[in-house]
Formats: sequence, C-alpha cells, structure tokens
Amino acid sequence: MQKYKKIVFLPSEKLYKMKKTIVLIGLLCIVNFFVFAQSELYDIHPVFPHHLTAEEQLLMHTLPEKAARNATAAPQGPITALAEFQPMSGVMIGYPLGIPVNFVAQLSQITQVKVLVNNSSQQNVANANFSQHGVNMSNVEFWIIPHDSYWTRDYGPWFIIDGNDDVAVIDFTYNRPQRVHDDASIQYVVQHLNMNMYAMPMVHTGGNYMTDGYGTAASTQLLIDENPTETVASLRQMAQEYMGINNYMFIDDPMDDYIFHIDCWVSSWVWTRCWWLKFLQAITVMLTMRLLLRYLPMRPLRGAITIRCTGFLNRGRVLWPPLTPIH
Repeated sequence: MQKYKKIVFLPSEKLYKMKKTIVLIGLLCIVNFFVFAQSELYDIHPVFPHHLTAEEQLLMHTLPEKAARNATAAPQGPITALAEFQPMSGVMIGYPLGIPVNFVAQLSQITQVKVLVNNSSQQNVANANFSQHGVNMSNVEFWIIPHDSYWTRDYGPWFIIDGNDDVAVIDFTYNRPQRVHDDASIQYVVQHLNMNMYAMPMVHTGGNYMTDGYGTAASTQLLIDENPTETVASLRQMAQEYMGINNYMFIDDPMDDYIFHIDCWVSSWVWTRCWWLKFLQAITVMLTMRLLLRYLPMRPLRGAITIRCTGFLNRGRVLWPPLTPIH
C-alpha cells in the first residue's frame, strides 16, 4: 500500500510549497456555499454555457482519442493530490468575468488574483473595471492566455506534490470539445507558475473532481460515461499513477438532471477545532440541496460517503444543512 505524505503537518519548506499552489475559481470551494457554484444566476456566458452545447454533444466521441494523443508520462511517485481546502497563494479567474466584480475586490484584499485575459486590449478593459470597483490592484496579475470562457474551475489545473517533493500540475482533456483554448490554457499557466505539467489520458472536468489530500477522490458516473474506451479499473489505475489516488469513488448523481458535476451537490472539508489538526479529526462531508425534493434521493449516500471518504480514520461525519422549502 502506497504511503502518503501528511503534507499539512510538515514544517516550513513543504508548507511553503503548498502555499504556492493556485486554487482555481470559476467556483471556489468556499464560495460554493455563499455565491454560485454553478448557479443559474451566473450561467450566462454568451457563447459557452456551463453545459454542453448542441454542437459539443456531437463532438464528445472525439475526446478520448485526443486525451490519449496528448498524454505524457506520469510523475515520479509517491504522489499526493492536493485538496482544495489546503493552503494556497491565490485564485485564478477568467475575464470577461463570470463572478461579480465586487467579489473580485473582496478576494484581492486577502490573496493574489491571477486573471486570464485574451490580449492586452482586454487587459486594459479589465484593469479599468477593477480599478473602478475597488479591487486592490497590487494583488492582481494579468496573464495573457487565450481562453474561451470563464469556467476556470472546470478547465484549470489540478495540483500534486510528486515524489521529488515538488508541486506540479496535472492536466486532462477538458470535456467541452469546442473550447479548445480553455483546454489548452494549462500549458501556458504552468509557464507562469514555473511548474512541471503531467497530462493524463483522461477526459475530465474540475467540477467533477474532489479529493481529501490523502489519496481518496470522488467523481460522479459522468467520468465513466465520458471515457468509453476505459474501464472503471483503468480509470482508477490512471488516477493512482498520475495523482496518487488509491480510493477513487464513482457516485451516481442524485440530482440526475443537471451537468453531473459532483461540486453541484457535495462539498467536503475537514471539520476540526484547529486548522493544523485537520487530518487528525473527523472529515465532514456536506451534501447541499438546491430543492427540498432532492433530499430523499440523497439520503442513501450519507452512510456510503461517510464510510468511503474516511477509510483512514475511525469516524466520519456527514453534515446536512437546514432544509428550507423552495416554492
């Protein structure tokens, strides 16, 4: 059984490396609860919505071959996949915005904001917009990187620590076939970060991937559906080789009528009194309901997720938020 490094507890050098990671925001984990996840209020991109376009549905069959063609060798192990609640140094967003500019201003007061723009003209527009709305420009850095949409949570990089104790980036083939610039953006992001990049031969999306930082990850059945040339076993093997995931859960989406992203209905973090003791306490998994009617289909997941997400601990906890009927 592979031994995983308990990164959070390590002294300054590795903690510093973790803080170099960029947490991607089209939808940030902590923002899920307060703003939009992929809320209808912000599903207004003029060309590329949160869901597949009709044209993209016809092109989905081309992606597995593209994923195989773009794959690189796996990183040297042992590998630890970093969880989105772990220390970070900034957030990455796309411009034009898919989030309120006032929220960008709030982020800029507490962390670095990396902004993808397509060209210098767009950068000038964004700069004027941010300055007008109180964004702390000393914490803003513009990266001129071609991109099609603002869904950085879905197409942006995932972070690992490889066997050399270096922070590196994992790439995948984005499951939106028309958004070729979004899909290619990671290779330019890593140049700004000065990190190595490893590309898995897997069709995936950030919104359908969650990990606890200890070798457990979860996705909905969408991952299996979008990789028809792979088996469940081969997908798990791939995740283990590239990300150190040895417990990959594939879960039926209880909502069954949206985009089948796991971040639309479950968010995980570690519940504890002290942040540096996170992994010594019980992991809490929060299941979020957009409608009261969704509650009953999700109940059977409670026990299953508790057991499977917290296999390395003696106990786990699933948190149900207050249920407020929506009429």
